[in-house]
Amino acid sequence: MCKVQQSILEPNLHFFLQTCNQADSSFRQRFQIDSLKLKNRYKMNEQVVFLIPILAVIGNFAFLIIWVYTYLNTRHKERMALLEFGKDASVFHQLKNRNFTQPLKIGMASVGIGVGLILGHFLSLTGFPEVPAYISMILIIGGIGLILFYRLQPKEDVLVNDV
Repeated sequence: MCKVQQSILEPNLHFFLQTCNQADSSFRQRFQIDSLKLKNRYKMNEQVVFLIPILAVIGNFAFLIIWVYTYLNTRHKERMALLEFGKDASVFHQLKNRNFTQPLKIGMASVGIGVGLILGHFLSLTGFPEVPAYISMILIIGGIGLILFYRLQPKEDVLVNDV
């Protein structure tokens, strides 16, 4: 019974294998042609990719040079306009009213956020859910940093007019 089935399947199997080989060879030829096209296409793209960092560095330096030139040129024109109208250019040398406590505030809040991240990590290691641990510690310790800033901030003398 095996010989009968084998003899029936043998021509079909032979036809199937022959068809697969023909399809495989045409596929291989098509694949080789496509792969050559892709290699040529990507060869050009490799050259372009190589130029990207170089152009980025050159572009950054060009932007910096143009920005400094524009700043200095504008400042020169402003000073020349002041001198043209008989004004003194000493207004550029005066200290502006700056809020010198702002960097302290930002620094204390940043340190608070950093400590909050570290404490949130340790809290998440103890089994507390990760997201609430990080968010709660960042907000709590960052808020403590801002409260400390408010307490340490030098007080300005404010005159209050009684009406």
